[in-house]
Amino acid sequence: MIGSAAVNIILYSQNSNNKAAQVAMNAQMDSLKAAKQQYASLLSEYQKSKTMMADTGMQTIVMHTMQPGHAMAATLYWSKSNGNAYVSMDGLPQAPKGMQYQLWVIQGGKPVSMGVLPNDMANTPAMQKVAMQVTDGQAFAISLEKEGGNPTPTTVYVLGKV
Repeated sequence: MIGSAAVNIILYSQNSNNKAAQVAMNAQMDSLKAAKQQYASLLSEYQKSKTMMADTGMQTIVMHTMQPGHAMAATLYWSKSNGNAYVSMDGLPQAPKGMQYQLWVIQGGKPVSMGVLPNDMANTPAMQKVAMQVTDGQAFAISLEKEGGNPTPTTVYVLGKV
C-alpha cells in the first residue's frame, strides 16, 4: 500500500509538471503564431511595394523633408493614367497625440487635400491606397495637422515634385 501511494504521488507530480509544461508550450505557440502573422503581413507589404515599383505605369514620387535638421521621407506611387495612388510613410515619426498626417496634391500651385492618413502607418513599411483619385498634379506633400485634418496645410513635413 505504501508503494502504491508513493507511485501515485510520483505520477501526480509528473502529471502536474506535464500540465505546466503544456501551458508554457501553448503560450510559446501563441507567441510564434503572432510573430508569423506579423512577418506574413510585413512580407505582403514588401511584395506590394515590389509590384508597384515594377509597374511601368506607376510613377514613384519620393517626398523629402521640409524640416531642416530632421531626416524624414515618404513615398507615393501614382498612376497618372487611372488616378490611383498609394502612400508609404516609413520615414516619418509617429504623430504626437492629438495630431495626424494629411496628404496633399499640389494642383495649379494650390494644395488640395487627399485626406488624413492613419497614425499607425508612420514609421512602418505599411502602404495604403489613397481614396481620392488624382490624374493631375505638380507635387505631393504630407503635413502634420490636428486630428481630423485641416482645409489648408500648416506644417509641411515632406514634399516631392512629380
